[in-house]
Amino acid sequence: MSLEGQPWTDIPPAYWRSQVVWVSQDRPTLTGTPREFYMQLLNYRSHRQSGAHNEEQDLQQPSTRMEIAQEWNISAKTWDQPWNDISGGEAQRLSLAIALSLEPKVLLLDETTSSVR
Repeated sequence: MSLEGQPWTDIPPAYWRSQVVWVSQDRPTLTGTPREFYMQLLNYRSHRQSGAHNEEQDLQQPSTRMEIAQEWNISAKTWDQPWNDISGGEAQRLSLAIALSLEPKVLLLDETTSSVR
């Protein structure tokens, strides 16, 4: 396995984590809200070093997580609802919107369309 022509063993783990993102088919078993989860991701060193967005920049980017979700009929208020209160399809679309907004080079999808309508 390689990324950008380099063997995975030669890539620093923080850079690997910023460039390879996995989206599960299962609903997230997280506490809190999708917005809190997104903000937590941005605080990880791997995303800070990779130049990933902060929330203010995210609102100005052409393909923000909010814009992606809005195109998929996810309302802005859903970002502040607890994960447990969000339907399976909405949770999956939110997870995918978050993953896409991080702009990874590799997006690993585990049956990501199984609950998307």
